[in-house]
Amino acid sequence: MFNRKLKAELSSKQEVVSNLEAVIESINESLATIEFDTQGNILTANQIFLDVTGYKHDEVIGKHH
Repeated sequence: MFNRKLKAELSSKQEVVSNLEAVIESINESLATIEFDTQGNILTANQIFLDVTGYKHDEVIGKHH
């Protein structure tokens, strides 16, 4: 009985994670996004950001904003 409850809860949490990953993917496919670390260094930039700004991937990654 306890195992069934845990399995159901795990399944529910996995579905939530899957849905959130889909939302993040949708954002990355439709908006220019850039991610920074706590020191202001660029960690990632999606292709839309690169296209809009004209930068290349290696020109922005690791740079300070």
